[in-house]
Amino acid sequence: MKISDKIMKDNKETVYTPYTYLIGWSKLNKWYYGVRYATKTKCLYESGCHPDDFWVKYHTSSEVVTAFRKEHGEPNFIKIDKTFSNADDAKAWEEKELVRLNVVKEDKWLNGTLAFPPPPMYGEDHPNYIHGRSKDPDWKREKSRKWRENNPEKARERVRNWREKNPEKDRDHNLKSSRKYRENNLEKERERCRNWRENNLEKARESSQNWREKNPEKSRKSSRKWRENNPEKAREKDRKRYAKNKLEKSLQTA
Repeated sequence: MKISDKIMKDNKETVYTPYTYLIGWSKLNKWYYGVRYATKTKCLYESGCHPDDFWVKYHTSSEVVTAFRKEHGEPNFIKIDKTFSNADDAKAWEEKELVRLNVVKEDKWLNGTLAFPPPPMYGEDHPNYIHGRSKDPDWKREKSRKWRENNPEKARERVRNWREKNPEKDRDHNLKSSRKYRENNLEKERERCRNWRENNLEKARESSQNWREKNPEKSRKSSRKWRENNPEKAREKDRKRYAKNKLEKSLQTA
């Protein structure tokens, strides 16, 4: 049908009709989803935009699509997705669909590209480039460390609030951190334990006794393993215990 014939259509068929559309190059797996709600620009009818003007007078307003068409030709897939009675509904539907289709993160969508060909994603061309740095993990950690140094009270308050809201995660985090520290600092950990035991003999004995009572199997297994690995120390320990018991008995009978 010629354009002049379309203009002669009944007014009921040519009322202002915003719409959403989908175009694509299926062999290249490149797609574009858009919305049309113009009232004058490139409209086939005086009432405003209408699905009839799509790919006749209107070929999307995207510069990326224009550049892609010049390099790869016309799309082989052209479809009107949905029509609306007003522009607000059309724009709201487009936003909803763009989120659902995840056009920003998936390379097949031209919507997520600011230019064609796409710009390189490194150095000064990286979208997160800030004052000579990109937001890499090391830069984030350094920034976080400086903030904690400059705001110690706020940092402590933030940690306290997080621990109150996440007790289970906090417990798991502490266990993992303690285990990792002990694995990487075995000598320091042993020295710390020795110093604590020397300064807290009663607490150390009580703690060991409580642990043995709660874990009899582990205690026996640990004792056997220690004796196997330290036979001389085990014999010396037995001799001292035997002499001590003999002395106590002689004192009782005296």
